[in-house]
Amino acid sequence: MPGAREKDKEVKIKTVSNLWVKGAGLITAGLLFAGAAQAEPVLQVDIDGGSYSSTLADVVTSNPTFTVLALCSPGGQTTSADCNSGPDYYLSIALTSDSTIPSTPADYGSIDITVDGVTTTINITADMVYGTPPVDEFTQAHDPGDLPTHSVFPTWFTDVLVSFNDDDKCGAAQYNVQDDPGNCVRTSRNSHYVEIAVDATNLAAGFGLHFDLYDEVLLSNQSGAANDVDQEGFAPPSHDASYLCCERKVAEPGTLGLLGIGLLGLGLARRRKSAV
Repeated sequence: MPGAREKDKEVKIKTVSNLWVKGAGLITAGLLFAGAAQAEPVLQVDIDGGSYSSTLADVVTSNPTFTVLALCSPGGQTTSADCNSGPDYYLSIALTSDSTIPSTPADYGSIDITVDGVTTTINITADMVYGTPPVDEFTQAHDPGDLPTHSVFPTWFTDVLVSFNDDDKCGAAQYNVQDDPGNCVRTSRNSHYVEIAVDATNLAAGFGLHFDLYDEVLLSNQSGAANDVDQEGFAPPSHDASYLCCERKVAEPGTLGLLGIGLLGLGLARRRKSAV
């Protein structure tokens, strides 16, 4: 596994060499199960202006510049305090493709992410890890994470720490990205959100991105590891998000008209040749 670059920036991007987790005392064990008891899950991922793909079960966009929303919605056993000062929450950014992505490092371009006005460039694969979240040397080698994400993993990915607060809220009383994707109106009502602006214009052609949200726990004794890290609660696979780089587009009406004229001319030419 290649080493990850240290970045002296305010945005905390967690890498293999820069792993930071809180102790098990910060675990909120009911987080995942609380989501099942209410209309929307506790953790969700949205994209401003995105649409919901029933095929992928994701909020999707094909625009290379977009804003991802990490959402934490209090409900059931989960309170605003759990969102704001509970466990550590991470947004996973993973490389995707129509074919299997090899573990051998390669140049797939880069992406820029902006959080709280600070922009960081992530070089793929130099600033990423190959495997399954969370990022952890022991986890990747001996105890891969168990994030259930559309069979996206293993692939190259990195994690971005997101910190919710009481001031930034959006959505209706029960906001669900499946029902109203890309429309988390900033109403200060329901879901705590963190905005992550993404610029994927420098990503290599033919590749996309997948976004997951989860919280992280420290399992100090699992498999005899002193610092084994795993995820606990997560956004269900039906409430993740994706950037689709190569979505097939419908031809413009003018283009279709020109194509029709060309085909008509070709047909007339063939008929004239046959008559001769």
